[in-house]
Amino acid sequence: GGLKADIQISPDGEHWVNEGSQIYLSTVSSVTFARVRHFGGYLRLVGELPKGLEMNVSVYLSLKG
Repeated sequence: GGLKADIQISPDGEHWVNEGSQIYLSTVSSVTFARVRHFGGYLRLVGELPKGLEMNVSVYLSLKG
């Protein structure tokens, strides 16, 4: 099992909606990915950790013009 995180998009950086994709983050070293297209200008990953749990997450974007 893992921790669910939602991908959210925004046209202005203030008003956010779920893009529809979710990823699952593991508490052990792992790799996961999501492909998101046409997100305007703002993109974020949102999730909630159980109390007392810490996690380091690295996010890499590959953008094409």
